[in-house]
Amino acid sequence: MNLDLALTVATKAAHTAGERIKQGLIEPMNFTSKGDISDRVTQTDLDAQKIIREMLAQEFPEIGFLGEELQTTSYKLQATSSSWIVDPLDGTMNFTH
Repeated sequence: MNLDLALTVATKAAHTAGERIKQGLIEPMNFTSKGDISDRVTQTDLDAQKIIREMLAQEFPEIGFLGEELQTTSYKLQATSSSWIVDPLDGTMNFTH
């Protein structure tokens, strides 16, 4: 794997997801709980993770992906030698206040 390209793509994905997160600050703040009330997830979390996942998968389809938010079959960690591990919005509790 070309690590310089990986850094470039990951940085671009983070910036693109960051734009979605900034947009989420001005939208109505709705959230659900992933277990207890302190473990929140917003649509912004889900959208940011999807943006990152899709941008990384487009360039590196062979690399696994594990995202913090609501796992589905297509998003579960794949058994590969390399994997992306992503928390798209660290601090959702504070984000929702």
